[in-house]
Amino acid sequence: MGFLSRLKDSFSTDLNVSEHWNQPETENDLDPIFSNNDRLSAIFKHSAACGTSAFALRNMEKILPETAGNVDFYIIEVRAQRKLSDRIAQKTGVRHESPQLILIKNGEALWNASHSAIYPASVVKHIEKFM
Repeated sequence: MGFLSRLKDSFSTDLNVSEHWNQPETENDLDPIFSNNDRLSAIFKHSAACGTSAFALRNMEKILPETAGNVDFYIIEVRAQRKLSDRIAQKTGVRHESPQLILIKNGEALWNASHSAIYPASVVKHIEKFM
């Protein structure tokens, strides 16, 4: 792959993720996350142009098979879905960062982490804490 192809790919907003992720497209698609239900939701804000975000996404992919039965996982590509990302920040009161993970239950943000703080052991520990 040539330099120009790699450069083009680094700015792509297409998500190539496992089947465990929900990919909301509209604000209405966020309704299940913020409803008053007892199910834990995790929103991962991702930037395809950021190496730290790619690393955090790989870390998230490691834990998905063992946790996806208990948690609804959502992914937002912040460059392509800025309005959704802003809406999540407004609804949670959690200042936008990327990469960022927010755990939500009964419509309330319970925990969040960003950048290098998104690592498997910590995420699993907090998921277990809030389930």
